Amino acid sequence: MKNLGKNRSLIILVLLIFGLNLEAYVKAKLKDQTIISGDEAELWIEASGGSIKFPQIEEIGGFKINNHYTSTSINYTKGKKEKKYIRKYLFHPLKSVDIPSYEVKIAGKTQMTKPLRLEVKRDPIDENGSFIFKMSANKSSLYVNEPLIVEFVFKHKINL
Repeated sequence: MKNLGKNRSLIILVLLIFGLNLEAYVKAKLKDQTIISGDEAELWIEASGGSIKFPQIEEIGGFKINNHYTSTSINYTKGKKEKKYIRKYLFHPLKSVDIPSYEVKIAGKTQMTKPLRLEVKRDPIDENGSFIFKMSANKSSLYVNEPLIVEFVFKHKINL
């Protein structure tokens, strides 16, 4: 019993270290896998655990990053707190792009994202005519008084 008492702090430290390492993760994803040429693309790098250092990305596939921002969310599951960070990189590609793997440092350790592929299609205005009008909603069914985000897109040829 006395031996266990002496090693109690060591056991707790080991459990904390392994517990923190299990919670640390990083993953990359695209808001949309396919976009129209010239539309905005969003690369999301999501990370959790310890102190996080995101990569400095100036361009992706030769297309300049126009903006980036970070959002944070805190979730409580079964009394356990999880803090998640998402760094969003915005750019406007004109052709399909292979997105490489990026390094993210979490609590001093380097983790890598998986490479991704963004498909860019030709603008349907070029093929179908003079203009296009599109409407989309973020949900297909609603409850009474539930908010709904509707996006309207109107595109036309410049010389029209």
